[in-house]
Amino acid sequence: MASFVTSYARRVTITAFQRLKDDYLAGKSEIQPIYADTDSLHCSSPGFKLPSGLEIDPYKLGAWKYESRFSDKGQSEGCGAKFLRQKCYIENLTEDIESDDPDYHLKITVAGMPEECYDQVTFDNFNIGAEYFGKKTPSTVPGGTVLVEGTFTIKE
Repeated sequence: MASFVTSYARRVTITAFQRLKDDYLAGKSEIQPIYADTDSLHCSSPGFKLPSGLEIDPYKLGAWKYESRFSDKGQSEGCGAKFLRQKCYIENLTEDIESDDPDYHLKITVAGMPEECYDQVTFDNFNIGAEYFGKKTPSTVPGGTVLVEGTFTIKE
């Protein structure tokens, strides 16, 4: 049962991403798909338009949930999001796109990166090979184990 559910969800995600990509490449839509994962699609969309043909409802089983908006407005680097690889990306999220001074916050999604490293991440230093201090790893010492602070590295 679990294998069926996972396979079906993967099929739904891939099909939706491919349809968005085909429409974008054919000039039928301005919405450009950028990244997809197990249960999410991340797209670049002028004016934050929602894609047609995808059911969007935060409560309906099987529908997509509109979770967040990322924007390059107010970013000196000119980036709204940066995707390096699977489960390794950052987004400049905003909830208030109409305001001249929206409240932005960097959403960091990196598998394995501890929260202690988040305050060191910027668009400029978020790259493959980047190192951030604050990862705690266990080290065996006489009489037990201690946590030693070290670095977290973004790997390819």
